[in-house]
Amino acid sequence: MSVVVVGGGISGLVAARTLEAAGEEVILLEMAERLGGKIVTHEIRDAVIEGGPDWFITRVPEALELCRDLGIEDRLVSPVGSGTLVLRRGKMRPFPRGFVRGIPPSARAALQSRFVSPVGALRALADYVLPGPLTGPDVSVGALVRRRLGRQVLERLVEPMLAASRSGAPDEISLAAGAPEIDAAARSSRSVMRALRREAREPAMLPPFLGVRGGMEHVVHALSGGLKKTQVMLRSEVTTIERAGSGWHVELGSGGRLEARATVIAAPAPAAAIMLRASAPEAATRLATIRYEPAAVIGLVYPVGSAPPPEGATGVVVPPSERRNLTACAWFSSKWPHMTGPQGPDVMRAFVGGDAALAEEDALVEGVAAEIATLTGAPATPDGHVITRWRHALPVMRVRHFELIDAIEAALPPGLALAGAALRGSGLPDCIRSGAAAASAVAAAER
Repeated sequence: MSVVVVGGGISGLVAARTLEAAGEEVILLEMAERLGGKIVTHEIRDAVIEGGPDWFITRVPEALELCRDLGIEDRLVSPVGSGTLVLRRGKMRPFPRGFVRGIPPSARAALQSRFVSPVGALRALADYVLPGPLTGPDVSVGALVRRRLGRQVLERLVEPMLAASRSGAPDEISLAAGAPEIDAAARSSRSVMRALRREAREPAMLPPFLGVRGGMEHVVHALSGGLKKTQVMLRSEVTTIERAGSGWHVELGSGGRLEARATVIAAPAPAAAIMLRASAPEAATRLATIRYEPAAVIGLVYPVGSAPPPEGATGVVVPPSERRNLTACAWFSSKWPHMTGPQGPDVMRAFVGGDAALAEEDALVEGVAAEIATLTGAPATPDGHVITRWRHALPVMRVRHFELIDAIEAALPPGLALAGAALRGSGLPDCIRSGAAAASAVAAAER
């Protein structure tokens, strides 16, 4: 009997690849009309624009190793330039380098950043004298940073960086799941700043971020093209997964049914919860508590030379306190010039989160273009745009998230495994790792 993989995003594709390597026959079900999940690359007006992630980190090795295994390492490129601006009181200000998720390497660095007052910098000194290191169960990012470094560091430095990459508010985001570098620093030293500073001294052997020449979908194409024993079925929604003897019935929305020896579910938590209601009700109930927030990624195309970036920056982060639709935007064609070529247009990539991301398309694009024009001086009306919406963009990993995932996995019967961004990290390396781990678990299950 085949092993069924539900979900054709990066986690599901890696799961299918891992199962093939273990000698399994695989059926991959994807409810959309394409593979890749949140990895999607658009082409518009001589520009290639990402609708999902445009890079992966190299500090965690899984994505880089996968590209090497797939034979596409020669496509990997570093961004041209770096540097982040933060909108504060309506003005874009350079964010200091060397801060880890907004945590300064010292109180002096916090003061020199001009994001915190002398009183705020003085308060950050408490990190050196408060009892530590952190012990016991998980805490929120907000609780840890507020206690050790103070409210100003949290609100003016950490929260803007957190909002650019995580869903949820600082006081609900798990420190272990949402900011693992800070969690490790807090648990290894009585001073978070000192621990992060020591880690920063280690020489980096690779660029911190890498993109893919021609678009991230090349990873998807290489993965799917390398599947030899996997039957891919698009437009195939799964409604229920039920025990059938020593195997599983996988019920399809079309009314069909597949028989499976084992199943990997690489789908967002709400969808996985529905599929598991009959076969693993406790796991389903817990999965249903994982909340997602919607997001929209909008690529805006402008005449060449009309939207140049500020010196020393490739993007701007907009904290929630600024009360704008934008959460961030990037000078995409300056950051990744290979995506447009030397004579290509200027491209901005904007991000909108929350309910604003679900607004009517024309109104959403018009509002975002107006905000970008006000902030950057770009033309008020772009030559074109492409929009990608994600109703389930990123999971909110709340305090004790990993404990929740442990309980969910413990409640799964043998022969069922989960993979994806809702488990132990939402970055590409995390999703790749979860897909491989889920596949290995079911491949090892008793036949």
